[in-house]
Amino acid sequence: MGKPQRKKLDEERPGPFDSWILTVDSQHRIRAPAELSLMTGWLRKHAKSVACRCFVGPIGGIRIVPTDGQNMVEHRRVLTMLARDASPLDEPTSELTAYARYFSTSAEVSIRLENNRLSFTIPERVRKLRVAPSSGETAVAFATRNMLEIWPCEQWLSHVRAFAGEYADQIAVLAERAEEH
Repeated sequence: MGKPQRKKLDEERPGPFDSWILTVDSQHRIRAPAELSLMTGWLRKHAKSVACRCFVGPIGGIRIVPTDGQNMVEHRRVLTMLARDASPLDEPTSELTAYARYFSTSAEVSIRLENNRLSFTIPERVRKLRVAPSSGETAVAFATRNMLEIWPCEQWLSHVRAFAGEYADQIAVLAERAEEH
């Protein structure tokens, strides 16, 4: 008996994206099918493991980025500037202080690529903030060419339900944008 065959992308999903419903194991690990790494370009180019950083997502969950990617190059420039002169952080309402708060909630994570799956441990920091699921909880992994997000199932459902409630209006706008391209 062979492996179950996945339907062609255009039969099951109409675009270069997908989501996976996963259970976080007892050691706070997520184990996802290898096809997730095929969906995400920056994961595809690594052989065994990828050093990453996870950030609080802008609308929910966490966003995972490779430490060797452009996003982290920009972070390093800001962090280097703040290391030279931290005085902007003395102003609690400054954009740099807001950035420092944001970055301070991020955490390192290493994604291991194995034969038939990828796995990583969800960092304690983001679990305690409750922006990522913990042991025994259901997670949703969402991947596009350049993005990997991990959401607690309840947050994901709230997000997609909000879109579903506005779907009729939103789909018309999105269809118009698609025709413009």
